[in-house]
Amino acid sequence: MSLPDGASMKRITTARVREYALLPVTAGRAVALATVPTMMFCLSPLSRALADDYFDPAALEFADPQQQTSDLHYFAKPGGQQPGTYPVTVVVNDQELGQADITFVDDGGQLRPVLTPGQLAEYGVNVSAFPAFQALHEGETFTRIEKFIPDASSRFSFANQRLTLSIPQAAMNVQSRGYVDPSRWDDGVPAAFVDYYFSGAQIKNADEGESSRSNYLNLRSGLNLGAWRLRNISSMQYDQQRRHWDTQSTWLQRDVRSLKSLLRIGDTYTTGDVFDSIQFRGVQLMSDDEMLPDSQRGFAPTIRGVAHSNAKVTVSQHGYVIYETFVSPGAFAISDLYPTSQSGDLEVKVTESNGAVRTFTQPYSAVPYMLREGRGKFSLSAGRYHSGGESVRSPEFLQGTLFYGLTAGFTLYGGTQLARDYQAWALAWAAVLASSDRWEGMSPRPSPVRRRASAIRAIRCALSIRKILSARALRSASPAIATRQAAITILPKPAPLKAPRGK
Repeated sequence: MSLPDGASMKRITTARVREYALLPVTAGRAVALATVPTMMFCLSPLSRALADDYFDPAALEFADPQQQTSDLHYFAKPGGQQPGTYPVTVVVNDQELGQADITFVDDGGQLRPVLTPGQLAEYGVNVSAFPAFQALHEGETFTRIEKFIPDASSRFSFANQRLTLSIPQAAMNVQSRGYVDPSRWDDGVPAAFVDYYFSGAQIKNADEGESSRSNYLNLRSGLNLGAWRLRNISSMQYDQQRRHWDTQSTWLQRDVRSLKSLLRIGDTYTTGDVFDSIQFRGVQLMSDDEMLPDSQRGFAPTIRGVAHSNAKVTVSQHGYVIYETFVSPGAFAISDLYPTSQSGDLEVKVTESNGAVRTFTQPYSAVPYMLREGRGKFSLSAGRYHSGGESVRSPEFLQGTLFYGLTAGFTLYGGTQLARDYQAWALAWAAVLASSDRWEGMSPRPSPVRRRASAIRAIRCALSIRKILSARALRSASPAIATRQAAITILPKPAPLKAPRGK
């Protein structure tokens, strides 16, 4: 590049603009110009650190005056793009969830999505498990998901119009294996049916020339109409002398999907998990395990761990692989194991994407009545005791029981029975290591009698030697009344009212 006579070139370095100015050479400036190369050589590292190429949009000529205000500095860096709203494909943990219009903002030269807790909930994230989301006001947005969910991240591919969210498996509302949405359940078609069982015999006496017959018929009939089910169990016995028809029980029932429970009206039995089961006639609402997927029935421990990358988790018991899945980086929780044997430690192996393998042991030894973590179970019964005999009292009563699975393999449960002449309470806990329960019953007539019982069952006392020790201790303050049915049998039946004489 040639310069006019009497002129020199000077580089002016700023934070973003590089310009060259032509300055005329005079005698007064000769000395100053002579020192410029030395000064520029000394300051060259600093000038290269601050210098940045920038194209001034004002140098362009636009046909539309409004376009002269366009800001093109977003494109100055590789991969830079204009913020705005784009139709993108949303991918969560390598699963495409569909298309959505997402707004992106510039954050340090890269585009970040503007999200809301409601959007994450639609993507299957358990938002309620993270207190940081509770601090946001309704409709408030955020851009850095990692500030709310540890180990979470977002990545936007502008070329593919693809937003990828990586969420730890423990933060997701993971559907259990075998889960079917209740909206897809079907009540079936209207139907009526009768199941029968018949047996009979004829006995002949060869000496006397006489014969006798004995027959038995059992009928189990039902009617299905919509969500309602009508059921009846009846039987008949007849021979040459008599014929007897007996209706054992009749009830009406239906499913309550919102509570995953069963409503039954008529003749039925109370649950026998806390108190002894008794027959009664009334109303009952209780949890129905048939509405749960197979992987949520019974008890199995929740396996927790941390994956440092996209990892494979393998669970083995007694040398056999019983579960295997893939998880995203971060914390994970496996809660949909199928119920296995009553004992046997679980061996967990985490294989990272780089080939690193980590293993740990999950102790496992269940006792009766244990539930999975976060699982609840209840029953409510109200009605009149129904024994089928006229000599036994039929008092009215109310019974309720409740079970709930806590963390660390603990299950808390209890219940109560209330009647005019009898009250009973029970409170207990069960765990992988041991269980304890306390039961108390009282009857005020004919004499106040109390009975208390406590039990302790130590299931696993020494994991190191891998032995299971069982022990049970029962202490009773009084051997009198132990159950509701025993109290009903002991207490006298009220005498019927007699009309006054002379009336």
